[in-house]
Amino acid sequence: MSVITMHTLVRMLKDDEHLKPSDFVATVNRNLCEQAIVSADGGFITLAYGILNGDTHEFQWCSAGHPAPLIQSMETGEVTNVSDEEVGGMPLGLFEGAEYEQHSFTIPPQSRLLFYTDGLQEAFPDQEVHVEFGIAGISATMKKNVAEPIEKVMAALFDDSNAFTQGNGRHDDTSVVFIERF
Repeated sequence: MSVITMHTLVRMLKDDEHLKPSDFVATVNRNLCEQAIVSADGGFITLAYGILNGDTHEFQWCSAGHPAPLIQSMETGEVTNVSDEEVGGMPLGLFEGAEYEQHSFTIPPQSRLLFYTDGLQEAFPDQEVHVEFGIAGISATMKKNVAEPIEKVMAALFDDSNAFTQGNGRHDDTSVVFIERF
């Protein structure tokens, strides 16, 4: 599935027709719904897609199955979710007519933006009681490392989530984009 997905995404980005994240995600979904390899086995793909305007610091984004980004104030260390609502959206390849919401916010000065896949949040140890690293674990790691360079904070997120799983690793793909605005 990843080869088909990558081919579709590269072709769409090359055409430069999809400057609005929600339109881009909806088009990728329609294209993937037409691919038998995705739908034949009841498969699906998740995607988070965003565009950052470097001049205005506005971040426009859309999710197909991933959590909302987190913002951290570098002055206070406080970590907040950019949305109070459930904004994950439907994964790709399930329903051709799925509609996707576009969201936007401005990244404040002296802030960090964490855009991540659910594999980081949903990391869990193999035990009888299911407990996830969650937003609480992500926030705690970001807070305790607020004075560190962004590269060290990103490494700490992976290290702390792995430690939380008691060395069992994450059970889902885990990707992060970490942006800092001075």
